[in-house]
Amino acid sequence: MLIDHWDKSTLHFVRPHFEKARHLVQISTGFFTVQGFDLVREVLTGKQVQLLIGFDEQSREQLREKLIEDIMFQLSCWDAADRRASVIDMVERIRQGRLVLAERQDRTERLDARSRNKDHAKVFIMDELVAIVGSTNLTVSGLLHNSESCAMLDDPERVRFYADQFEKRWNDKDTCDLTETLLEALLAWLRLYDPFDIYLKALQTLKMEKTVSVPRKTYTVPVEYQQVVIARVLRQLYEYRGAMLVASTGLGKTVMATDVALRLSNDWQIMNCLVFAPKQIHPDWRQAMNSAGLNVEIFTRELLDRGKDLKGHKSNELESALNSIDSNYLIIIDESQYFRNLFRASDGKKRHSFKRLMVQIQKREPLVLLLTATPFSKDIGDLNNQLLLLPHTAEKKYVTRKGQYIFPGFMDDAIAPEAWSVQEGEDYFERFLDLPVSTVISTSQVAKDFAQKTAEGEFLDFGNEKRWIPKIGITKVSVPLLLEDQMALVLSNKIFEHELVNFKSRDKWQRTTKTIQKEAEIAWCSSPRALADVIRHTIAENGYDVNFTTPIDIRREQLTPLLDTLDRFSFDDDPKLVQLISFLKKYREEGRKVIIFTERLHTALYLADALKERIPALAVANSVMEKPDGPALRQFDPHVLTMIKWFAPEANKDKILPGEKPTHYDVFISTDAYSTGVNLQDASVVINYDLAWTPDIIIQRAGRILRFWKEPRKVDFIVFTGIFRDKLLNKQAKLVESRLNKLTVRSRQAEKFSELPLLPESDSASFDSMSALSSIKIEYLGLAETDQIEEFSGVSPFLRHITTLQKHKTRAESLPDDISSAMVYPGDKLLIFLLLKVYDRPETVLFDVRADRLVSKKEDELLNMISCKENTPLADVDPDYLEQLAQRARKYWVNKTYPTDDFEVSRICVLYLIPEKMKAGPGIILAGGREQG
Repeated sequence: MLIDHWDKSTLHFVRPHFEKARHLVQISTGFFTVQGFDLVREVLTGKQVQLLIGFDEQSREQLREKLIEDIMFQLSCWDAADRRASVIDMVERIRQGRLVLAERQDRTERLDARSRNKDHAKVFIMDELVAIVGSTNLTVSGLLHNSESCAMLDDPERVRFYADQFEKRWNDKDTCDLTETLLEALLAWLRLYDPFDIYLKALQTLKMEKTVSVPRKTYTVPVEYQQVVIARVLRQLYEYRGAMLVASTGLGKTVMATDVALRLSNDWQIMNCLVFAPKQIHPDWRQAMNSAGLNVEIFTRELLDRGKDLKGHKSNELESALNSIDSNYLIIIDESQYFRNLFRASDGKKRHSFKRLMVQIQKREPLVLLLTATPFSKDIGDLNNQLLLLPHTAEKKYVTRKGQYIFPGFMDDAIAPEAWSVQEGEDYFERFLDLPVSTVISTSQVAKDFAQKTAEGEFLDFGNEKRWIPKIGITKVSVPLLLEDQMALVLSNKIFEHELVNFKSRDKWQRTTKTIQKEAEIAWCSSPRALADVIRHTIAENGYDVNFTTPIDIRREQLTPLLDTLDRFSFDDDPKLVQLISFLKKYREEGRKVIIFTERLHTALYLADALKERIPALAVANSVMEKPDGPALRQFDPHVLTMIKWFAPEANKDKILPGEKPTHYDVFISTDAYSTGVNLQDASVVINYDLAWTPDIIIQRAGRILRFWKEPRKVDFIVFTGIFRDKLLNKQAKLVESRLNKLTVRSRQAEKFSELPLLPESDSASFDSMSALSSIKIEYLGLAETDQIEEFSGVSPFLRHITTLQKHKTRAESLPDDISSAMVYPGDKLLIFLLLKVYDRPETVLFDVRADRLVSKKEDELLNMISCKENTPLADVDPDYLEQLAQRARKYWVNKTYPTDDFEVSRICVLYLIPEKMKAGPGIILAGGREQG
């Protein structure tokens, strides 16, 4: 018999010594697995075995839990057909007292041993007569694969020394008995679980991603609901190289996308990030990406649309970035709703941004992530145009019958047959939710599934602080339009009409004679100054660049009296403005900040002038300035950015530099240029002085304050609308009402107030038209649910499943890995659903038992298939047969997916799906192992 060994296959050296032992085998090992024990269990039959397992942990409880966790993890990776038999044998040995396990906590010795990396000194003692000393652990790697050194000692004195050392450690106070704990874990592993447990376990696994170390102290660690979305988006990117995340404003799209990028970088999937976002969001992206230590370049969509022929420093930078794209890039397109149209609104020409992006994406295969809160405005084309930007990896069932239309001559043909798209139909929203590349989550869903409810309100845990979900009040203010009789006359006389003008809308050419009339109607609803500006351009020699159908002398004849009346208007003559001032006085007394949105630049200046005169103590920030040739938006950086920081210092504290001099603002007046992306949630009131003409803008405006806040609060959303005596007079009246109805149709607790005394007594003497003022109607539409404010109140099917998981969170978290069950389901095939983990990423497998092949099903389809009730019964199947099927499915998938790679695949759960019509039919193995039929 050999007395020493230094090579692989150490099992051949130690096995004969195990065979010769008659009574007691004592084993000290650094690592232990059921698989390793299985290699020697046959020759240990009839003998008592003592296992002393070393480990490096401080807490005894952590030690016990971690050690059992490691043993069970290695068991889940074992692909042997008879592993269940091995576990049953081990359970019997423990029950009969023939196998005893203990663990010893000896940090100094264990640290020294671990530092030697697969060359640890280990001991096997047989009947206290023979000792084998070396580096072999009781694992498959130690016994078969690693090069290990061993020496056999039979000198009584030396064997006695090792036996004494073993006994000393075995009986030491720092040694814990593991036997019962391991027995409990193995018994739990052997039993079949309820089908509902498999459903919960699958959801829990898909919900979670491995934690990443925080790169910098400034890094924002995602909270629970964000982690769910991140896990989903990562799976989509790995499978399809593209994903579209639709998340309500305030849910942290930047945080989630940054964490996605960090995880991809840590997994060596990307080396660079390219972000396209509105300019006002660039500081947020720079801060987020810098905190993650990621290499990023940030550009605007407008720069993309300029075309590569236009030169300049930023254009050159963009061209260089586009040319650098490869498969190790992640392209993030923030506010992707700006890509709803393929054609420019100004001249109907194809947008450069689509062609430039799509060429690079399709040729160089980067990962692409689209982010938006408002993906569509009018129709399904809004969605499909954005989906064109994703890599064209769609299967046939997810494309339209003829494929997506791109541009004639853009590629080899005008069709992208594998581009993602949503087909026409009334259920297009559900179709979009079902796309494997889409993830949709709303604030209402987050509140429902993740918020904690108290008497004060609902809040979410954000690390060490609470963030409260605001209560929402909606108020509609209906104001009579000024000079309706005069405007009715000029509109009926078609004074603003002109010759046909061609323009592109919704990707289709249209022709109109009413472009300027529409401008007049919008200005009329906005303010006297905005309407006066349109009239001046209409009667000027070098005004609008159109050919009016009415001669200039007639236009002047009919419009000049109207213009003179407008020029004589005082602020007190405008009931809409008077009501606004009343609101602002009230909110100033309450210490609340207010955002005012307007459609017209002239109106923004008009409001600033009025507030300076009527409430001089009110500190007003205005994103619009007066220039010699008319009003213009202020430059974002540094002017508007500075205003935003000091209007909302709490929401923008990460952008405030040390030593900056603060300026207090009570009101922020803005056009929709800043209705997207900017953080303004120090305010708790949004006033739509002009109602936006598309629902997505309404939602974006509301999103400035619909954010989680540091304390419970109510936010108010106020909408001004015009009162038309004759609604047939103007189509805008119907449009205004339809938009408002979309916002409030499901509002609860409606309380209506009308004809309130709104004008302060001190100002009444200077107001000429009390009748007009008294006809103002304020309708407080009560406290609304969050989903009434959100354009997308639906969520992805996966997130609907998460609702079930959250209700049974404690049960799900208590479930171990590698559990099995069986369920009768309404399908027609015998199937094995298997959830595995490879490289810490979950992999779903569906295996047709009789056809002996894999079945292709997407994640949402699989979850729908295995979803069940809490009381769904366990089907009566033989556990050994179920184990055989599961191992067969596992091996089939591994051989097909990773045939040559050496990697670790762990089993999370398995569910045997038995068709209802076959539950007692031929080929179904029931309890006891008897096949029916």
